[in-house]
Amino acid sequence: MFGPFLSGNAVSIPVSLMDELGNLLTVNSIEYRILNQDNAVLVDRTSLDGYVAGVTDVDIAVAADKNALSEGSLKELRVVEVYLNTPQGVVRKSFEYIIEAESNLVEGVNSFQSYAKAILVASDIPRLDGWNGSDKTERTKALIRARHNIGMLRFRYVFDDQQDIIDNTLSVTNLSEATPEEYARLPKTFREALQRAQVIEADYLLGSDEAGEFRREGVMSRTVGESKQFFRPGKPLEGPVSQKTMRELTKWVLTRKRVGRAA
Repeated sequence: MFGPFLSGNAVSIPVSLMDELGNLLTVNSIEYRILNQDNAVLVDRTSLDGYVAGVTDVDIAVAADKNALSEGSLKELRVVEVYLNTPQGVVRKSFEYIIEAESNLVEGVNSFQSYAKAILVASDIPRLDGWNGSDKTERTKALIRARHNIGMLRFRYVFDDQQDIIDNTLSVTNLSEATPEEYARLPKTFREALQRAQVIEADYLLGSDEAGEFRREGVMSRTVGESKQFFRPGKPLEGPVSQKTMRELTKWVLTRKRVGRAA
């Protein structure tokens, strides 16, 4: 897979004209078509202009307008299907690439904060080994997943028909479906707790809880060199988020038992 590429820009996909054994194919002509992740055809099957027989590779150029994101989308897939017409028949090749928005973490859309804000929040949280050992791409993926996990919890705050916040109800708040406007109207202290929890959960997803992972897999002990570590018998109960994340949100979460993944 190629990319990710910034949306709204032209993309060129290199295509080798060699077979699996490294032999040059005899290609009379080349056709291609372009689809998105839903198999919608963006460019119907068309001939590649300017192809000269005997070359070892060609480039398929995808115009900028075919790489524009649909409204409300932050990331999409493009599929380039290539048809090499040979004397023995058609050889089909397929290539995929990702296009994404300039800012693929949008507060109130797929995250509780921007990436820059997450960096700032993380600076005040100790022992984020998974976070500190990861790059921006991996952190961003983890933040998006962390937001999804946190959205599975039950919260004290819900919205009435006038989109006003009701406190201390027994209803379920689905923060994953809240609009940016609804999210922005949440109490500041609640949003700050969500932002800290998102970073903590992202850190967990990035592998900071090594001992907890062994326990969840049922490992009773492990040996590293001359050091041996034993774990309590039985697997820990798992919830949508880690226990560290749950502790950060305790004030806001509605649950009979505060259950989370071991941390």
